[in-house]
Amino acid sequence: MADVKVSVCIPTYRHPELVRRALDSVLAQTGVSLEIVISDDSPDDAVERVVADCGGSGRVRYFRNPSRLGSPENWNQAVRRAEGDYVKLLHHDDYLTTADGLHKFVALLEDHPEADLGFSASEVWMVGSGDRWVHHPTAAQLRDLASRPQGLFAANVIGSPSAVIFRRTVTPSFDPRLIWLVDVDFYIRVLEARPGFGYCPEPLVCTANGDWQITAQVRGDTGLQLFEHLVVFDRIQAARGLQGVYLKAWANLFARHGVVSLDQIRRSAGGVHVPEVRLQLALWLARLLRLRDRWRGRRG
Repeated sequence: MADVKVSVCIPTYRHPELVRRALDSVLAQTGVSLEIVISDDSPDDAVERVVADCGGSGRVRYFRNPSRLGSPENWNQAVRRAEGDYVKLLHHDDYLTTADGLHKFVALLEDHPEADLGFSASEVWMVGSGDRWVHHPTAAQLRDLASRPQGLFAANVIGSPSAVIFRRTVTPSFDPRLIWLVDVDFYIRVLEARPGFGYCPEPLVCTANGDWQITAQVRGDTGLQLFEHLVVFDRIQAARGLQGVYLKAWANLFARHGVVSLDQIRRSAGGVHVPEVRLQLALWLARLLRLRDRWRGRRG
């Protein structure tokens, strides 16, 4: 496909009705040349039928994976098939909120040639409760992100991959070992390789959150959370000026998941290095956090 400015990559798995909503939001875009790349992990042809029915004037390319790749390797597969200058990943249950949203995403990189990544605020929709709010970083968080992207380990101020656009030439891919922290890990590596980013405070995408998502299913998996945090921490722990941030992040993780010993951490490490001295300090801090919460509970 000639002269494509941006490839909207939609990795899919079932939920054809959600795929249609995502597709419709992209096909409604104006002011930018685009293609849509669909990498389908579904076991049936329900998504394929939706794609065939959507039209798209030749802008949609559909691929069914012979065997299921899983998340996030299906994301990587979609990106590998992209032909545009820029890649806009869009999860099949998310959608663009305005007809000029994609144009604004592209402008983030056009206006910042020094950057490989841009992102916008995002509207977060909790499907079960109906609650909605806007996820956006503060000015201080944007400054920290520019100077120390490793701080994303403690708080993902960027948001979902659906809120991000990046150059097709970036070398990091999504680590297939990860689920919960796969986006954070990717952002850190892209920003470490080439600092700088574009940001739009307008929520250009809506990210839907529901029980069907794999992240919802692993949120409470202590072993997985420990393993993934160890993997990412092993890559970033040498970053200067963030030791206090890391300590608090580990302590909060331990407090949330009831982790009380290094043995628990070692059992989940999967061969990844365990920085025992640092994590012992975090375990101590987590105990203080739990005591504080109990004390507050009694007072309440």
